[in-house]
Amino acid sequence: MAERRRALADAGLQRGGSVALCLPPSLAFIANLLASWQLGAQAALLDHRLTPYEVDLALQRLLPQVV
Repeated sequence: MAERRRALADAGLQRGGSVALCLPPSLAFIANLLASWQLGAQAALLDHRLTPYEVDLALQRLLPQVV
C-alpha cells in the first residue's frame, strides 16, 4: 500500500486532489483506491467497461490530477 501511495504522490496527487480510477475489480483497484484515500484525495470510479470516448468525456468533466 505504501508503494501505491508513493507512486500516486509522485504522479502529483495531493491532499484535496482527485484521481480517476478505471480498473476492473481487482486487488490493484482496491490498493489504488485506499492509497488515494490515505493521501486525502477524492477518487472518481470509472467503470472499466466504458469506451475510450466515454472515458475521455468523463475525464473532461472531472479534471482529475491523476488518472
